[in-house]
Amino acid sequence: MLTTYIFECNDKTEGECFERNLFGAKAKWPLDVTTGDLCFLFNYYGQEKLIYGVFKATSKGQFNIVPEAWGGLYPYQVRVQPCSQERIAVPRSNIQAIITDPQTGRVRNKVTGTSAEELLQYFAGGYILDYKTGQKMESFEEDFRRKYPRQYHCSDGHDVRSLSEQVIDEWLAAHQVYHEYERLTNIAEHLVPDFTVYTTDKRPVFIEFLGMLDDPNYKQRYLRKREIYLKNGCTLIELNKQDLQNLDFCLLSKLRAHGVKTA
Repeated sequence: MLTTYIFECNDKTEGECFERNLFGAKAKWPLDVTTGDLCFLFNYYGQEKLIYGVFKATSKGQFNIVPEAWGGLYPYQVRVQPCSQERIAVPRSNIQAIITDPQTGRVRNKVTGTSAEELLQYFAGGYILDYKTGQKMESFEEDFRRKYPRQYHCSDGHDVRSLSEQVIDEWLAAHQVYHEYERLTNIAEHLVPDFTVYTTDKRPVFIEFLGMLDDPNYKQRYLRKREIYLKNGCTLIELNKQDLQNLDFCLLSKLRAHGVKTA
């Protein structure tokens, strides 16, 4: 389950957070943060009350990484780095329902599951890390999402970007395979696969539909993604247009081969 963390600052401490690439808190909850987790910074004192993102933790949460930071007031700390060149800011009012604890009215420091995925959607243009070989993955993803919005609705509530993805989503739902659409991965490059399913021992299996390989830009984008999957030892299922004619064989056999339970 995706978990993100929201640190807090004010007008006086915001600059030091960015200068040091360090977030901190008085309470001990940052000790739950592990290297690679995604983090945000909320300025609760500014006029617009902005939330900045997305940042990746480059250390686990520790006590007093930099003891003198913020005059020693926030000793539970995490080192971070931005996930894109552009620092994106979203007003709290835009995502109030996602990040606010309904019982206390305060911003939650830990946001998990579907709420975490919804939070990331507001920063979707910028959270893809640069892929250092050739064109940036960020530019591929940004262009793709702009050209192909989520306009196809599935019976399980997912909104997908193509009729082919709709067919796959409906097949997974009909066969009672728990699946997530465009869930941000926790690998270093933070790829967004088409679908994520899970083995019986909770390991992720990523599904990619190769729908437009005759488009040079699409093909280049996907080849970048495939390289990153392979580099990180990910389990990947690739489907093409021909596979859609017989998912009961093509997809079913691949899922079972990787230990994914189906109905």
